[in-house]
Amino acid sequence: HMQGITNHTQNWLRLTSSRPGVVGSAWYETKQLVIGGFSTELYVRLKTDDDQMIPGPCKLVSHPKGGEDKQCSRRAGNGFAFVIQNTGLNALGNGGADMGYAGLMNGLAIEFDTWYDPHLQDPYENHLAVLTRGKEEMWATHTANIGNTIEIPDLCDGEQHLIKIEYDPEMHPARIQHPSFKAAAHLAQLVYPTGSYWKSGLGLLRIWVDDAIEPVLTVPCNLGSWLGLDAGRAYVGLTASTGASYQNHDVMSWIFLEEKSETLSTQARAGVLVRGDYDAVPHPNERWADPAFARTHNYPGDATGQPSMDGEPNLFA
Repeated sequence: HMQGITNHTQNWLRLTSSRPGVVGSAWYETKQLVIGGFSTELYVRLKTDDDQMIPGPCKLVSHPKGGEDKQCSRRAGNGFAFVIQNTGLNALGNGGADMGYAGLMNGLAIEFDTWYDPHLQDPYENHLAVLTRGKEEMWATHTANIGNTIEIPDLCDGEQHLIKIEYDPEMHPARIQHPSFKAAAHLAQLVYPTGSYWKSGLGLLRIWVDDAIEPVLTVPCNLGSWLGLDAGRAYVGLTASTGASYQNHDVMSWIFLEEKSETLSTQARAGVLVRGDYDAVPHPNERWADPAFARTHNYPGDATGQPSMDGEPNLFA
């Protein structure tokens, strides 16, 4: 389900075109079961049109002596985000630095930001961050981040980049020791007073970029406690925006897998039995039923707990 300027007229999903001041979003038509864990992979390409110069305001990077021209650096913006939210199917946040998700309610965003906004306390012009305010309005300011990193490739180099995201509602202590683990001060506002120690339902959200064997960012997360889910479900999708600086935000392929277990979901305060036959299947007229947006399910099967696969992965052409 597409909002704003987002379209699927090409063989890929274009969240925004390379024009200033535009915003777009795309959501699965049916809510996805996220409380018991999930993984998603997408190939993205951020680039300007072939006939465009690098847009955006000039950033002075040096002050040469002798009356020479000052050196100017330009960069495309603003970036995109993978978002879990229960605002609604027609959700579209603010544009510009808010990247299409800020302004929505009851959600979590994993932003891939390519433009430096000092007023939002961005760590760098090319960074990855996880931001949420629980059930309250989402902000793009980094006072709402639970972890970020600048140790990622340049995302707006015009090349395709593989993004992999995995949420596990179970805490694995060994993973906390990984160099990618981050836990910002804002985490305390999300955890307390619902929990008083690290076993209070926190799981882990991990993100990989390109061919990295190890995650580039790992943060504590508890979707079941922080967000107002609908029987463990929420809308999942992508948002993007441009400002004075701009670029095409293209999703070349995308796959989403639900990974559920009754035990882990209960630990994450699901409060419901998690079973594959509870899932809503999109009807043929829904946009996300298009093969380009095929849904993949990885259910734990029946009451015996034997795993089963309901559908095969599909990618874009």
